[in-house]
Amino acid sequence: MPKEVMGKLGGDWYWHCLKAPPFVLEPGYNNTSIQGYTVVGGFNIWISTRGIGTYSFDTDNGSWSKAGDWELPFHGRADFFPEHGIWLGFSSQGNLLYSSDLGVSMQCKPELDMIWKDLSPLEEWIPLKSHLVHLGSDKFCVARMFERVDMTIRGSIPHVERFAVFTGLVLQPSRDGKEPEMVNHISRIYRFHDHLLGFLS
Repeated sequence: MPKEVMGKLGGDWYWHCLKAPPFVLEPGYNNTSIQGYTVVGGFNIWISTRGIGTYSFDTDNGSWSKAGDWELPFHGRADFFPEHGIWLGFSSQGNLLYSSDLGVSMQCKPELDMIWKDLSPLEEWIPLKSHLVHLGSDKFCVARMFERVDMTIRGSIPHVERFAVFTGLVLQPSRDGKEPEMVNHISRIYRFHDHLLGFLS
């Protein structure tokens, strides 16, 4: 058994360390982080690094290849939904929910289509994180974390309030040549140090 094997899951499946992508081994490489990632074609893992481009790891033969000099337009993970033929994720600019077709071409950066017009948070709401949760069928939930800093109470000590907004969405399939779109169902706001506050329209 190779040294990198960390544990057997059963059958022919093993946990093991992957070899580093080629750009990590290049002279002068500076430590960078993965900006976006997803799975394409069922067995290729794509990762994007700012200023370097997008690399693909083939899980069938265990090899890396460069998909392009462009970067994925998503921040964090994007998921593929075969029944609609699209990838869904949050954009690297503005952190808004978009769709894209990553299977069209690898010659240029994939295009984004806005699939859901986000809530209009107040200016003092500072966005922290966003998550897309698939609830099954065409139902989704977007969880967005915010914080608000209030300097008007407790003297000169700032009061930081953290909360989340949960929005239920239904994905309408494409028809009559139109792109799929998300339809709002309901939103709720939740304060972490308190109880449920109410609803957002």
